[in-house]
Amino acid sequence: MTFVYLLTLFFKCSINAYKKKIWIPLLTFIFCVLVCVLCFVFNTSSYKMPELMSFSFILIFESCIRIGLISSNENYDYYFKKSYTSSLITDKNLNIIHSSASFSIEKDLLCKALKNKVFLNKNKILFSKPISGGFVFYVKDIKDINELKEKLLDIKKTLNDEKELLLYENEIKEKEADVKQKNHLYDSINEAIKNELFQAKKCINDIKENKLD
Repeated sequence: MTFVYLLTLFFKCSINAYKKKIWIPLLTFIFCVLVCVLCFVFNTSSYKMPELMSFSFILIFESCIRIGLISSNENYDYYFKKSYTSSLITDKNLNIIHSSASFSIEKDLLCKALKNKVFLNKNKILFSKPISGGFVFYVKDIKDINELKEKLLDIKKTLNDEKELLLYENEIKEKEADVKQKNHLYDSINEAIKNELFQAKKCINDIKENKLD
């Protein structure tokens, strides 16, 4: 079972430098197996089998930790320097203890960040949080948020333009409807008094003819 576990660690590890050291836990495993077998064969009273098994597991796991197959809480400075995140850890006096290689900042900005967030530029904000023995400072990149806001503003502007266009179209439609209604009213009036106009015109013509006679 322990051998299978070692193989699993080996294949899941993505760092070739650590894989090359797999012989260390393998030798440890073989050594522990030999010791357990010898103690079992010669029936030594100094160590009991459960104790030997426990001790063997501890040795094997420790060897895996030492070569890096199992992650451990060591080499903070190395991981910080290799990290792509802009962050650092300071003591209570703001003396830098660990820092990422891509991050350098003035001490007065750190002092300001203790009270409130600090805008380093349009897209980056400096934050701080207290931790045991000091503070951690990190930069948050809001470039994507700003780009999204700009897109939303463009969409809003487009919608406002479309809204104005719709209002203008509605106004034109209302005017057209008003003109149509007036024309319809004029046609109705003309149709209603058509006969009267014809009779009036006829009377006027008759009067003119009588005067000529």
